[in-house]
Amino acid sequence: MVADPNLRYWDTQDTTLEAAAPDTNFGGDLTLRGGPTRTILIRFGDLRRVIGTRPVVESARLILTTSGGPAPTFRGMSRLQVPWGEGPMTSIVNALKGGPDPTAKAVAVPNAATWRERRSGKAAWQGPGANGGADADSFEGVSTKAEENRFVISGLEKTLQWLVDHPEQNFGFSLRFDGSAEFYSAQSPSNRPVLELTVKDRPTATGPDLSVVRIEKSAPEGSETSFVAHVKNVGQAESRGFTYSWIMGERAGSSAKVETKLAPGAEATFTIRRPTKASTDHRDSPLAFRINPGEEDLNSANDELSVYENAKFIRLGVPAGIVGPTGLNARGSASLDDWAQAQATNFNVNYLGQSRFSFAPEGALERIAIQEVAPGPASGDAVAMAAPTAGTAVELAWMQQFAQVLGLNRPGYAPLSPEKVGGWSLPTGTPSNEDRFPGLLGYGDTRFEGFLPYAIDVPYEPVYSENRMIDLLEPTDLLSATDVANLNAQVTGLATKLPSTILVRALDLAGHPITGGKLTFKAVAPDGKTLVDLTSTASTGTTGTFLLPSNGADGPFKLGSSPISAGLLLATLSTNGQSVSAWIKAWQLQDSASRGNKAVCIVDLRFNACDAELDPTVNLATDRILTDSA
Repeated sequence: MVADPNLRYWDTQDTTLEAAAPDTNFGGDLTLRGGPTRTILIRFGDLRRVIGTRPVVESARLILTTSGGPAPTFRGMSRLQVPWGEGPMTSIVNALKGGPDPTAKAVAVPNAATWRERRSGKAAWQGPGANGGADADSFEGVSTKAEENRFVISGLEKTLQWLVDHPEQNFGFSLRFDGSAEFYSAQSPSNRPVLELTVKDRPTATGPDLSVVRIEKSAPEGSETSFVAHVKNVGQAESRGFTYSWIMGERAGSSAKVETKLAPGAEATFTIRRPTKASTDHRDSPLAFRINPGEEDLNSANDELSVYENAKFIRLGVPAGIVGPTGLNARGSASLDDWAQAQATNFNVNYLGQSRFSFAPEGALERIAIQEVAPGPASGDAVAMAAPTAGTAVELAWMQQFAQVLGLNRPGYAPLSPEKVGGWSLPTGTPSNEDRFPGLLGYGDTRFEGFLPYAIDVPYEPVYSENRMIDLLEPTDLLSATDVANLNAQVTGLATKLPSTILVRALDLAGHPITGGKLTFKAVAPDGKTLVDLTSTASTGTTGTFLLPSNGADGPFKLGSSPISAGLLLATLSTNGQSVSAWIKAWQLQDSASRGNKAVCIVDLRFNACDAELDPTVNLATDRILTDSA
């Protein structure tokens, strides 16, 4: 099986544990470093999105690319048995928090792995550097080979099979080296770690399949809240008894045994009461329920389900039936409940967890949980979802609906491009308003921009820049920066807003300032495509800059006493006998404020203008000779 080459590099986490810096997290570094007093941690999550449902792993190897130094001297490799935190992406602002020394490291943030702790401030390793018996389980049978600048570790198929079959316990690997070694990390723009697998489909079988299909949350009662785990037989035969345990705050409680047999479709429920507590980080307080059925159980991928106690719990109304070539989902069954839980997990892990920016280096602080899946039309407070399809592919419509349930929506303006006029009435030559690197909801920018100083405007147009750090900006197709800022504002209670002062640099496509130009503005009305003239005007003066007019006390994106506009302004510049336009988007200004430019932001606005006077009455092509050559 060959994975889709267009799949994004999501949910791959790695870090270095360093004895010489026992309280420092290195998860955002561009390299991984091995050595006698170091441990490398690496985890490839979300495997079934890439390799399919219930696969048999025939071969597996890890490929690391060396970034310099001597040839690696490999000591050994272990399967990690406890969760750990990669830590935040490194940005220029965060890297300088250690003090005047620009190479200084910030003290690890909560939840990040260090030499001493797997979750900084919350949980220690049993042995420093993940060396305790409960931290990692070493395994034999691997072989290594140096291939030019690549270091290949083979023989991982047995361990990878276990991780594929137990996705909730996929905590990755630890690697140890006797000598110094350095490799590119998952945060590097290139040469990232690669897990190469050869898999085949598992033969079809019938039998019992116990699944933890959902964890239901009740309304708080006094100082406590009840959570109810639902275990359902989604297989074709009666199941035997099983053992179970609750896992609270990533610590497993005592296990208990259930002798009850469940017929196909039958359920059993288990309740736990937890202290009710508010939080400004809804990733806190993870709660999981794990079962251990007998050997006759067909599928172990749905034996555990995790939620977050402060997540947004939602009920879903889903058209009954799963259509597709196999009917199997990422939890290894044909159950609608399992299919829905797999989609929610993908949204939490990837869309919320991996949408990272300089102001949100660990992604969004929100999480969702499925309270119930009700086949058929939605009723009551249930959210009407799109009809599901089969397999492990990400259901984009569901991801968008999850985002909307959390209160996210794209700006109200209609897209405009040469192919999509969409009812607009605009001057000839008006540029497209579509975004180059849109997020899940079709707008904004998904690139992690932490490599740029916050005062430097993020480039949104495809024009040349001498700042080579721009080459490191990589789109993810996940949530946009604006979406993540809005989500985190909801959780923390800190409102998002535009910068107080907005200084715009009017530039031509070569980056030269356009001086002496006159500007007028139109706002896009709430219907998304009607342009409304604003009375405000501006001039680029002798510097090619102007302050974005505030349009009175309502701000630049409001239409006087009318409702707020669709978050889009059309700036028309008159210069050298030309009239050219460019779009100013509210989300770009909000992103600038999120990056730290709350008082003043500087925005580059590109106009397709000539720097010489043009006479529109003269046709420069008349009587000219047209030539062509290869």
